[in-house]
Amino acid sequence: MVGRDGRVRLLDFGVARVLTDDQQSVDKVAGTLLYMSPEQVMGQRTDHRSDLFSLGVCIYQLCTGQQAFGGRGFGEIAANIVSCSYVPPTVLRDDIPAALVSVIEDCLRPDPADRPDSAAVIGARLRSLVAAYAEEEALIAAVCFGGPSPSAAPESGEAEASTAIVSDLMEFTEVAE
Repeated sequence: MVGRDGRVRLLDFGVARVLTDDQQSVDKVAGTLLYMSPEQVMGQRTDHRSDLFSLGVCIYQLCTGQQAFGGRGFGEIAANIVSCSYVPPTVLRDDIPAALVSVIEDCLRPDPADRPDSAAVIGARLRSLVAAYAEEEALIAAVCFGGPSPSAAPESGEAEASTAIVSDLMEFTEVAE
């Protein structure tokens, strides 16, 4: 969705489930496979931590320019998600800040119990990361938009765009709680 201010807002990760009448078990699972959590792929009950997994997939893609979980078809992709088999982001980009890699890795943990407790936790970590690099917005733009190096000046609008993405991720914490 595009807001009145012209900025794009992420409204849904494509995560949906259809519950049976007793609301206890999942009857069918729907969503975008590449962004599903392991528990969702397996047709298990999901909660807010499934959304954090999907957020981790989105951040991974923003930072690397690639999908976290690939494969030659549905079965292989699903197996990679369930086993959380992905190329570490630093293999694809060696300039991703360690704190951001840590956020990605924590969100992509296979067991929901091992993921952060809430979107507020992720939001706080992202705010801390932004504060740490406040004087180096070009680094964030380079990482998120594939600039040639952290020291390179971003193209027109990239720093603003990366700041907007991080800002929108922060707003997600308020919606998710």
